[in-house]
Amino acid sequence: MPDAQLSARSLEALLGDWRGAAPGYQSLADRVRLLVLDGRIPIGTRLPAERDLAGRLDLSRTTVSSAYRQLREGGFLDSVRGSGSVARLPGPALALPMTGGEGMLDFTKAALPAAASLPAAAPPPPRSCRTSSRTPATTRSACRTSARPSPTGTPSEASRPRPTRCS
Repeated sequence: MPDAQLSARSLEALLGDWRGAAPGYQSLADRVRLLVLDGRIPIGTRLPAERDLAGRLDLSRTTVSSAYRQLREGGFLDSVRGSGSVARLPGPALALPMTGGEGMLDFTKAALPAAASLPAAAPPPPRSCRTSSRTPATTRSACRTSARPSPTGTPSEASRPRPTRCS
């Protein structure tokens, strides 16, 4: 779990225009729930203290306390008195195997970094495609293959791809 902490100021910015027709605590709880679900509040992030958030949003502490209570009841917050409230998702925590079993893939190491010698191993471009001082590389088109369609639509010598010269 990340050890991130969200300040009241940061949460206020994330909340945006959260006030709606519903009671204040419910609107606040709904917006925080959406922020947790869409990942803008990462799982394991400590939310601001009720008193700090109430002061920042210019609300009563009871309103923020009721919103946090609703989030706890819905499984979106874990709170410990004196330690704060931490964002989570409802339901049991997933128990992942410590070691991969047969048929298991470890995606934490799905791709290794490229070798430092990789650029040196690439073949140089053909001589006709090298950049010149007269023509900037950004305005030139790279060497490519062009094909001319046959007038009848059937494959012919004319429709075979031919290399073009760089200009």
